Amino acid sequence: MKKHKKTISKTVERMISVYIVNGSDGKYRWISGIFNEEKDMLNYIDLMPEEIKKYQSITELKNIEYPFYIIEKENEFTYIEKNDELLKMIEEIELSHEENKVYFIIYTIQSDHSSNKPGTDYMGIIKHEHVTNDFIEWYRKKGEEFLIQNGLLVVLQ
Repeated sequence: MKKHKKTISKTVERMISVYIVNGSDGKYRWISGIFNEEKDMLNYIDLMPEEIKKYQSITELKNIEYPFYIIEKENEFTYIEKNDELLKMIEEIELSHEENKVYFIIYTIQSDHSSNKPGTDYMGIIKHEHVTNDFIEWYRKKGEEFLIQNGLLVVLQ
């Protein structure tokens, strides 16, 4: 009699985390690093001069992976993983009569990010857009395609 070897496949869920290195000098806040691996984040912090380390803190985002979005509003950061959450935020904006009003800034995060000078603010190099009245008007005319064309909305294949 032939014995059949049974294989049992076990799916092990890996806890996915993203590590955010936040900077704050009391007046301004910024993100100086975004890392998928804890060891990369720790290596980055080791590169910082001691006088800059005191302005840094770490946020661990659990069960989130690239791509995701960071929303900056009134010097605070919110993290959004789903496209529909981002679209809802944009759609709920009521236009202001204030011509140059920035409702919030959208940062599209598709991979690790760190500043050239560890611990400092280089957020401007991340793909981002200031959500203003003009932005909202374009979005309302063109819909999601406007966001996709501008590289803000990530559509996974």
